[in-house]
Amino acid sequence: AIYTLNYDLLLYWVILKENLHKEFKDCFKYSIDKDKQGDNHYVNWYLQNKYFTTLYYLHGGLHLYGATHEIIKYCFSNGRTLKEQIIQSMNENRLPLFVSGETYSKKIHIINSSDYLSNALNSLKKCKDTLFIHGFNFNENDWHIMEAIAYSKIEKIFISLYRENNIDGICKAIDKIKFFREKLRDKEAALEAIYYDAESAKVWR
Repeated sequence: AIYTLNYDLLLYWVILKENLHKEFKDCFKYSIDKDKQGDNHYVNWYLQNKYFTTLYYLHGGLHLYGATHEIIKYCFSNGRTLKEQIIQSMNENRLPLFVSGETYSKKIHIINSSDYLSNALNSLKKCKDTLFIHGFNFNENDWHIMEAIAYSKIEKIFISLYRENNIDGICKAIDKIKFFREKLRDKEAALEAIYYDAESAKVWR
C-alpha cells in the first residue's frame, strides 16, 4: 500500500499522468447503482481487497468530500478541472475532507469520525515487513501515525532526513515508537530504523 499525508493533488496527478492508475488504486469508483450514477463528476469510495496496490489519503485531500459513511472523490468531468470543482465547492461553503489541528487529540477525533479515514489508519496498523517514509517529520501532533507503526508488524523502516532538519526529534520519536511497541507486544517484533538522505531519493524524477 501507499500512504500519503498530503492534502494536495500532486500524487493523484502523477498517477494519472504516468498512466499508473491500473497498478495504484484508491478504491474510488462510480456508483454501483447505475440509476444514481447519471452524469456525476465524482466517484464513491468502496472498501475493497483486490490484487493491486492501494493508495490511502491518511489525512484526506482537497478532492475528497464527505463526513462519515459516504465519501466521494472529484474527478475530471465535462471539461471541468479538479481545481475548478474544488474552488466552486469552497465558494459554496462545502469543505473537503482533511485532517487538521494543532494537537493529536483533535486530529484523531476527525479521523475517528470518518469511515474512510479510520479505515485508512487501520490499514497502516496492519502493515508488515518494510516501510519507506519520505518527508514525514514525526511531530508530536501526528502521534496517531507513529502509534499505528508501533501496532503494526513492520520490522524495518527507512526514514528520510532532510539536511539537518529535526534529526534529534525524529530519532527521539523512533525511540518512543520502539518503547511503545515493546510495552504492547512484549518485544515480539523489534523495529529497525534506517535513515537516508531525502535529497538522494529523486522522488519526482
